[in-house]
Amino acid sequence: MPGFRVEMTSGEQGADEALFDAYIRACYSIYLDDRLVTIRIGEKPPPGRLPFPLMLVTAWNPGRERLGKKVNHTANHRLERELSQAGLLYRPAVATDEDGTHTEPGFAVLGLSANEARSLGRRYHQYAVVYWDGTQVRLLDCRV
Repeated sequence: MPGFRVEMTSGEQGADEALFDAYIRACYSIYLDDRLVTIRIGEKPPPGRLPFPLMLVTAWNPGRERLGKKVNHTANHRLERELSQAGLLYRPAVATDEDGTHTEPGFAVLGLSANEARSLGRRYHQYAVVYWDGTQVRLLDCRV
């Protein structure tokens, strides 16, 4: 994939390759006021359609855990409360696997640096978060 970059250490790349591959193959949709913008890792979003910096985070299924819907919804509500209480600008988002059979709701959060984005993902035990810096959509490893 041209320009694709995953920001993680080389020692960690092989450890959870299947999970990171799933992140890379997923489709990410962001609900911005009057439109839906869809992005993929390593690709540029439609020109002028997506503010930056922007990160995507969810509290669903932390790491390799597969939790029930009720637990996942509760965790995502806790994440949304944190975003709201911190005064962050955010919008609903959803990640969908490549065959469209699995979705995870989350949030597109505006204005965070890459380190702040990693930290937020880490607080919700996510292996990685999606980050758009105006140049490219990339995956940030939260375990570093």
